[in-house]
Amino acid sequence: MFFRGFFNGFLTGGIIGALASYLFIPQKKLQVDKKMMMGKSRRLQRRARRVMKEVSDGINELLKK
Repeated sequence: MFFRGFFNGFLTGGIIGALASYLFIPQKKLQVDKKMMMGKSRRLQRRARRVMKEVSDGINELLKK
C-alpha cells in the first residue's frame, strides 16, 4: 500500500510540476524574418499555380478525347 501511494504522489507531483513550469516560465517566441516568410509563400504560390495549371491542362486534354 505504501508504494502505491508513493508512486501516485510521485506521478501527481510530476504532472503538477510540469504544469507549473509551463505556466510560470516565460516561453521563447520565435523570431521570423518577414522577408524570408514572404519569399517562401511566394515560392509556394508559384509552385501551386504551376501544379494547378498542369492538372487543368491534363483534364482539358482528357475531355477533348
